Amino acid sequence: MRLDHISLEHLANRFVNKAKHRPETMCILGNLFSYNERREKATTYFSRAVEICDADFAAGQQTECRHYAFHLLGHEYVLREENDSAIKCFKSAIKHRPRFVNALTSVGDVFINAENYDLAESYLLTGWFYTYL
Repeated sequence: MRLDHISLEHLANRFVNKAKHRPETMCILGNLFSYNERREKATTYFSRAVEICDADFAAGQQTECRHYAFHLLGHEYVLREENDSAIKCFKSAIKHRPRFVNALTSVGDVFINAENYDLAESYLLTGWFYTYL
């Protein structure tokens, strides 16, 4: 497990040195802090990734990581037991990438934990459908 942490630190350092203000860098840093269970810092970096992606999109630049940044932020909210915020993030990820199976199943899991089985089934079946389509 230690090797994974060292590899993640090395990757984060490389990206900070080469592309400090990219959303991908913010996601890597967020993953590093999440790995170290520093939830507040991880949330800050994932939120920053979303902000950068939104700004790039508003400026007419294509960004491929916006859905992923929302998804990572949603998972951080799940770990902090902030389910309403997690659901919003997962739904935003789905909005930006409707066939994003990971976000569909993640929001389904949150609804299962909330004992909202009808909504959970809807999202999980949609994820299953896109997986085997």
